[in-house]
Amino acid sequence: MKSEDNMIVNHSRFNPDNPAPQNAGSASGSLFPAAPQDPESVAAFAAALAAGNGMPRDRTKAAGMYKKAARIYSEGENPDPAKAFEMYDAAANLGDGEAGEKLAGMYERGEGVPKDKNRAVELLQKAAAEGNPGAAFRLACKYDCGDGGKIDGKTAEKYFRQAADKGHICSLVVLSLMYECGDGVTRDRPKSAELFRKAAALGDVGEVEALAERERKGDGIMLRR
Repeated sequence: MKSEDNMIVNHSRFNPDNPAPQNAGSASGSLFPAAPQDPESVAAFAAALAAGNGMPRDRTKAAGMYKKAARIYSEGENPDPAKAFEMYDAAANLGDGEAGEKLAGMYERGEGVPKDKNRAVELLQKAAAEGNPGAAFRLACKYDCGDGGKIDGKTAEKYFRQAADKGHICSLVVLSLMYECGDGVTRDRPKSAELFRKAAALGDVGEVEALAERERKGDGIMLRR
């Protein structure tokens, strides 16, 4: 991908929320394709935002645009995992925790990049530190199950709490069951009920109950130790 410094963008022809060039095909021409979902156009606008090239610098919006380009590369008619990885990497380098979580998954699966589980954990830790609840939940599952290392219930609980505090439904359910059973924490039925009510308030009650039941049986979203 071209460097941000070398990228020339006619920013007046773009809307940050819809980076397709406006008036494409006019006599003045355009440096960018006309298709509103063209990932190169989206990435180019992201680079301009990140660098402040002809417009106010906005790293948060730039990261969002890089993620949009990544999704297009991932979900298009001709998926390009390597390009999707490149876009998520650019977003993660701007401090986007969700992008870091996506990168971790790609490293775990070897999608668009050689498989590297240690790097995946590093990225999850970084994303969790940046406040991404999905990354915190995935780390909690790893420590709870001993995926890639020894079981560490205390660290697992810490990450479950971190994700639950951000409203992560699965983490709320798991913590609820931990308090219900006294699994790694002092048994506390009222606390368990409180956490379950929070989860139910954030999602479909039936689905939350079904999730809890699968977890009780040990065949849910994670393998309980």
